[in-house]
Amino acid sequence: MSQQATDGQGWPRLAWNPSTWVHTAIALVAISLYILGGMAQTHVSGLPSDFDRDQLTYPVLVGKYKVDSEYELLARVAGEPVGYPLLVRSQDGSTSTLITTRNLYTSFHRWVTRINGLFFLAVSLFVFAPRVDKIPARDLFWACLLYGLTVMVGGIYPPQGPTWPGAALPLIRITSLVIMPTLMLHVGLTFPRRIMVAQRFPWLVPAIMALGLALAAWHFGAWLRWFEGSGSWDAIDIPRRAGIIFLALFFGFGCVGMIYGYQRSEKEREREQVKWLLWGITMGSTPYICLHALPTVIGGAPLLPVEVTRLFSVVTPIAMSFVVIRHKWLDVDIIIRRSLLYVLLASMMVGIYAVIGVFIGQRVQERWPATAPFVPIIATTVAAMLFTPTRQGFAQLIDRVIFKIRYNHNQALAALRNELREVEDHQQIVDLLADFLGRHLRPNATAVLLRDDDEDFQANTRGDAETPVGILPAGVPVMALPGMTARPGIETQGFPASWQNDGFVLAQAVEAEGIRFGQLLLGEKSTGRSYVAEDLDLLAEAAREAAIYAHRISLKKDFVDEVVARHRVEEMNRFRTQFFAQFAHDLRSPLTSINWAARNILDGVVGEVSDTMAEYLEGIESSARQLVRLVNNLLEATRLEAKMPEVEFTQVDLARTVMESVSKIKATADMKKLDLVVESPASARIYGNEEKLLEMIDNLIENAIRYAPPETRIDIRISTDDDLTDFVIEDRGPGLDPADICSIFEPYRQGAPSPHSTQQGFGLGLFVVKSWAERMGGQVTAGNRDDGGARFALVLPSRNMNEARETS
Repeated sequence: MSQQATDGQGWPRLAWNPSTWVHTAIALVAISLYILGGMAQTHVSGLPSDFDRDQLTYPVLVGKYKVDSEYELLARVAGEPVGYPLLVRSQDGSTSTLITTRNLYTSFHRWVTRINGLFFLAVSLFVFAPRVDKIPARDLFWACLLYGLTVMVGGIYPPQGPTWPGAALPLIRITSLVIMPTLMLHVGLTFPRRIMVAQRFPWLVPAIMALGLALAAWHFGAWLRWFEGSGSWDAIDIPRRAGIIFLALFFGFGCVGMIYGYQRSEKEREREQVKWLLWGITMGSTPYICLHALPTVIGGAPLLPVEVTRLFSVVTPIAMSFVVIRHKWLDVDIIIRRSLLYVLLASMMVGIYAVIGVFIGQRVQERWPATAPFVPIIATTVAAMLFTPTRQGFAQLIDRVIFKIRYNHNQALAALRNELREVEDHQQIVDLLADFLGRHLRPNATAVLLRDDDEDFQANTRGDAETPVGILPAGVPVMALPGMTARPGIETQGFPASWQNDGFVLAQAVEAEGIRFGQLLLGEKSTGRSYVAEDLDLLAEAAREAAIYAHRISLKKDFVDEVVARHRVEEMNRFRTQFFAQFAHDLRSPLTSINWAARNILDGVVGEVSDTMAEYLEGIESSARQLVRLVNNLLEATRLEAKMPEVEFTQVDLARTVMESVSKIKATADMKKLDLVVESPASARIYGNEEKLLEMIDNLIENAIRYAPPETRIDIRISTDDDLTDFVIEDRGPGLDPADICSIFEPYRQGAPSPHSTQQGFGLGLFVVKSWAERMGGQVTAGNRDDGGARFALVLPSRNMNEARETS
């Protein structure tokens, strides 16, 4: 993992790429425009405060211009110098008034405007310019820069002199007011995650930007024609109102996009980032859009003066800075140095001091006019004197509350992780976690509980061994008593009374990956202070780390238990295999002797045998032979399960092997008066092992005999071609249950018992057939005849297919 560069104090150092330098240079160049806009506001003229506008009957003449409305009158007066004598008269000359223009804006308004604009400039320069490689940062860099510029320009005022460059500032303001909502829309569509609308319609934002620029060109063109005397004021009104609607509409869509992103985000940090950014944007822009600009669209007067909306808009850069620093937005812990942050906050407070001083000075000036020359000097001096103590206060507060605590907590968590790597059981985790929380959060009481299966592990620093009664509700990771933390959202009146009685005020679940392993309880801090956000973050991270290692220990224990169980099963399988092999081997010898003795007696070796004796002896021989087959199957199955032995494959005559099997088993078939009908060519060669092939045929024929009803027939057919040879055997028995067709070839599995035979096997005959058929390169399938009865088909290769492929 790559390491982030740090400065001498251990704080992350910003990587200045070419894009960063370009945007920083743009922000620095924009300072000149900010200064021009701020200076232009000092030259904007207005009507005298004692002038009665209600006495006018429109149209009226203002100097050499004819105006048709009060808004047009104010716009024409704004283009005249401050202190300029101006004649206002009716068009018919019946009334006329000579007025002297005054400065439209008060000093309070100008101070608010300058502080507001410069604050947006500072945020764009120091907060977003270093991170313009991120799309949200680039969008917000331009949004902050342009909004600050519109604030500094103040309004769309006629130039007091030549059209150019005097019309540049109005053009900047008109253009900025359509670019900003487009940027906010792009932020809403891409932050925190790009939503489907942005993915499916990548042309949407460029199209809206083009629409806004066309609207701005329309507005500026109409305004320019009016200023030069070739256009009417009414021609300005439509694009002006359309621009305000455009501003409100796409600002709203951008906010809706961020709300949608907030709902879809699964990460708590992203949700906090969106929440604070959305709060800052809505709080900063809603008063201006909804209470100042939109009322003018319907012909009404603004509900709030512009300077009040400027005060609200300061919330936006504050919220953005808070999101960047506090919630690690843009993938950095701290993107500006602490000293720069102190200066930024202190400068903001000094500006506020100056505004308050000027406001108080105006009240003093109204009562004692002689103090007028001294008011600005005193206000500026006091604000400057307060800069250093304010900066020091911010430094102590931020270092203590944010940076130092976070740094110490990060160090503590790193040490905790190292210690958890050495633990071997849950009790060690419990003891380690209780000690960690006691050292770093210093609560009056600590109780930690972990549960593994049905066993509880606990640590309690209250001095007794009792486990606090109660558990955190499912889905609630943390809860606290009201007033005990810096996060009201986790505080609840439903905090269990039993925990309160035991001295606990905070509960945190020990969980990871959706699995809860236990919980921990903390009492009040020994210092008497509440748990701040950094304390709660430390608590949550420590609980999560403990849960991760508890999970690992549980998995390790489960793995060991599984290995032991698997070894036990393997040992039992080996024992079963050895037992069955020995059992089959011990039975085969006496069974072979019984079979041999019965056959010798039947053959008259010891004398003449009566018909009755022959019938009994044939039964003994048949049963012994069937029992030998069962024992052979059992022995063969144990060999196959133990990785079947290697056997030699050669060309074998299937027809001859079938006839050999039929001759052996015919006596058994005769006992049930079954007719074994064989249809076979003179020779049918297959590639396999003769001994194993005979076992396979014996199993299939004996299986058919067991299920065939007496006095029926069993059909045995052999067919062959160049590559494959088929062996099919069909009986007239009850057939196969469709549910058993796939399972009857598995070891120790049998179909339904035969209603025509009391003899049952081990469920190994068909398993042996299937195993050796696949070993020989063939397959065996089972099914039912159309007219009833079971049908088994054995397909084997007629020759060595490997040699055939090599030859071809």
